[in-house]
Order: sequence, then C-alpha cells, then structure tokens
Amino acid sequence: MKTRLRQLYDHRIFWVVIGAGWLLAAAGAAIFLQTHTRPAIQELLKSWMPWTLRLNFLLILSGLVVCRHDIAAALRALFNRKGIGLLALLSVAFLLTWAVAQPGHRIYFDEDIYANAAQNMATKNITAMCNYGTFEYGEYYPHWVSYNKQPNGWPFLMSLAFQIFGVDEAYGFAINNLQFVAQVLLVFFAAFLLTGEYRAGFFAGLVMAFIPHHIIWSNTAASEPSAAVWITAAVLCCMACLKEQKTVWLYLMAVIAPFACQMRTESILLMFWLLAAVLTAAPKLMAEKRLWCFALLSAVLLLPHLAHLYAVSGYSWGAQGAKFDVSFLAGNLRVNGPY
Repeated sequence: MKTRLRQLYDHRIFWVVIGAGWLLAAAGAAIFLQTHTRPAIQELLKSWMPWTLRLNFLLILSGLVVCRHDIAAALRALFNRKGIGLLALLSVAFLLTWAVAQPGHRIYFDEDIYANAAQNMATKNITAMCNYGTFEYGEYYPHWVSYNKQPNGWPFLMSLAFQIFGVDEAYGFAINNLQFVAQVLLVFFAAFLLTGEYRAGFFAGLVMAFIPHHIIWSNTAASEPSAAVWITAAVLCCMACLKEQKTVWLYLMAVIAPFACQMRTESILLMFWLLAAVLTAAPKLMAEKRLWCFALLSAVLLLPHLAHLYAVSGYSWGAQGAKFDVSFLAGNLRVNGPY
C-alpha cells in the first residue's frame, strides 16, 4: 500500500490530484457560503468548531511526535553550562509573570467571555457565550447562548484545562503564565537558528522575557499571549523548514499556522508572512508537491475560521465606520512607530 501511494505521489498525475483537491476545497467553501446566511453559519459553527479545533490540535501533537528526535537533539545540546543559563532564564521568566505581575483582567468582560466560551466548549461541546444560564443541583445549564464574534482558539485551549481539571478561571491565568515561558524559549531557538550562536539566542530570549507589557498581559486570561506564542511557533517551524528543508517541519508549520490564526482576528496576517518568507527564502520549494499538499491541508484546517470571519463580518466591533482603511495608517505610525 505504501509503495503504491509513493508511486502515485511520484507520478505526474499527482499534480492533477493536488489541483483537484484545491478546486474541491475552494468550490465547497464558495457553495457553503453562498447557500447559508451568516446567522445559519454561526449556528453550525457552534457545534463544528470544537471538533475542528480538536482535530487541528491532534495534528499538531502528531507532528511533534514525528519530529521528536529533532526536538530532543536540540534540547540535549543544551544540557551543559549554557543549558543551565537557559533554564535559569526560563525560571526567571516564569517568576516574573506568575509572582511579580499583578494578576487580573486587563480587558473587562472579554476575558470573562473567553472563559465562559471555554466552559461551554468543555461541558456542553458548543462554541458560544452564555447570556443566561443556571446551576441546577450542581450541573451547569446554558439556556440562552450566542456565538461570539472573537476567534475560538484561546477558549479552546482553556477548555482543554477545564476538561482535565474542572472549570476554574485560574487555569486561564496558568496557561498564559506557561505560554509566556514558551514564548521566551521559542524566541531563543529562533535567534539560535538564525545565527547559530547560543549568546544571540540567550539575549533574544532575555529581551522577550523583560518586555513589561508582555509580562503584564501574561498574567491575565486574555487571548493576546496565546496569539503571540502560537504565531512564534509557526514562524520557528517555517525557519526550520527553510533552513533544513525537512518535510516534518513543513508539515508542522502547515498544521500550527491555521491553529495560530484562530487566536486573534488579526492573527490571520501570519499566512501572508509565511507565503512571503517561502517566496523570498526558498522559491524553489513552491515547485514541490509536498508544499502544495501541506498547503492544502493548512487551507482545509483554516476553512472553519474563514467561515467564522465571514459570519461575524457584520458586527460593529464597538466602532462606527470602516474597520480597515488606509486612512488609519498615518495615525497608527505616529503613535505606535516611536513605541
């Protein structure tokens, strides 16, 4: 069976198979959006999203299992004096966000909505926020729920903790604490991969660990820390793929990227960065079948989120007028540029 699949992959007709897959995905998405209203899509996504996110997460875990030897080798190389320094940095990073930063909500109501959406996902298998619910004999009943306009990646991560340990907002804070440490580690490996120098990686991680706003926001239940860490993970996989040209890193990038896009609305810009990175750093990769196969997998995993963006596109988001416009560019650069 394996031999036959390999023969099919090596045959020129496989390009036709890839093209047909892309056409089916595009046609299916177009037909779905044309035949369903936005409210109908939201109702479907309430029950679909938990399963699509679970599938995406399982594919990420499978990728980590496949490339476990590369990850283990990278970690083994640090089990020396330099590794002790990195462990000390990670420990300091954890203490900064867990013990130094004041825990609390930075975005009122939004963080409560995330936690409640996670509760509904964990206990009732629906992606929605509860407008009216009751506890009857200790059991939670969400009687009136509505689909949240925010992406569902962060509530999904919290729901995993809720399913294992029980529903408690404190687990959202704990996950962000750990994601802060993971962010520092990923930045270390990104700089190390670019330069080949431990010192560069260490100081890159050090800078990341001591960014004040990063510390503060990582002791909240907000979605921003998860957006940062998962985008960094996708970027690191892209860098490893471009440098080593290994299929496993290409696969891992393909499954992490759509998951990262579902943390924040603006996170989908990651896909344009990845495309630009491949085009500029390894344009020959664009002619390889494996890239288009994994890109198709990534696109299929991203389709539910694209449906989500379409379904909530009519929301005001608390602001009047255009939400995306070049007229905002000058003002944004004036304020954020010096920062």
